[in-house]
Amino acid sequence: MPRATPMFLLPLLLLLVGPTWAQDPLDEVFPPRQPRQPHDLILCDMKPGDQLLMRTQVKQKGQFLSYVDMDFMYPPVIGYEFTEVIHCIKVTDKVSDGNGGYATIKSGGLNQNAVTINLRSQLGKGIEFILEVYGQDPTAAPPAATTDSNN
Repeated sequence: MPRATPMFLLPLLLLLVGPTWAQDPLDEVFPPRQPRQPHDLILCDMKPGDQLLMRTQVKQKGQFLSYVDMDFMYPPVIGYEFTEVIHCIKVTDKVSDGNGGYATIKSGGLNQNAVTINLRSQLGKGIEFILEVYGQDPTAAPPAATTDSNN
């Protein structure tokens, strides 16, 4: 006659042999850690003839229990509208261990003449970004083709 399993061992047995769909309830509260990645923002729709319109580095140290929060504008002169149309915005986070900041487009952007980018650090951290804007002036004449005059 088979021996009965004592009742106090039943929960342990269910844990060991339990269904595969069972999940640790703490996974919802504390999800598994993801590898840290940089927080780059790259929006591009490059066109033939695009060129670098602006490149700058923004770096600011963090302060205890506060955020670094700043807006960056292109063109940098308020009230002056450039004729260049933006086709690519690259904001590269130089702090690649996941402790860097975040960049978001606040206004303007691709296929427009201006863009405002918000840069924000993590709590107590600093920021270091390289910002690049590419585009072209649609009113400018295309470069003249060079001809060989030795014929």
